[in-house]
Amino acid sequence: MDDLEVRSGKHPLPEADAILERRGITVVPDILANSGGVVVSYFEWVQDLQFHFWHKEEVDARLEQVMKRSSDLNLLNLSQGWRI
Repeated sequence: MDDLEVRSGKHPLPEADAILERRGITVVPDILANSGGVVVSYFEWVQDLQFHFWHKEEVDARLEQVMKRSSDLNLLNLSQGWRI
């Protein structure tokens, strides 16, 4: 498995990406690295509106479902764009 670089900044340097790619390091962009937190914040908002609160296990299951669905859609869109 490749090494992994998870970004948290909003201004990546293209030069750094090239260096990391040459070294075989996979870069996870900040928008993907932070997306789980954004989804869970939305879940909290929904729960607050409904005055109905989920157990941690339900939050985890819902998050996993959303992230997998999003990932599958992104991979499908990429594969169609690249005609894979």
